[in-house]
Amino acid sequence: MKKTLSCILSFLPGILIVLGMITLIIITGVQNSGIDTGVFVTVLQILALLIEMAGWIMGFVLMIIYVVKTIKNKNFSVGIKILWCALLFYLSVFFYVILPIYWFVVLRKDQA
Repeated sequence: MKKTLSCILSFLPGILIVLGMITLIIITGVQNSGIDTGVFVTVLQILALLIEMAGWIMGFVLMIIYVVKTIKNKNFSVGIKILWCALLFYLSVFFYVILPIYWFVVLRKDQA
């Protein structure tokens, strides 16, 4: 169960961010079409922003946890630790795409 949960947590920030962005793009398109949207779309817009913000915060927390796990890993050499820390830090800008890669390459083998 721990392996499945960590896999889901690795994918979840990117999914939440992309879902929030798509929802906001659709809402903007509907609002620009001239249709009277009312209160429902405003509430939906706030909800989409909150979902996207939750994705960013969750991704940032997971990035820090994964960096700490990388530093504490005794099986990695210093060069590999530096590489993973740099990848986790710099590629987190792109919707935390590195988190599922890190899970697949490192954590999946550690939890087996």
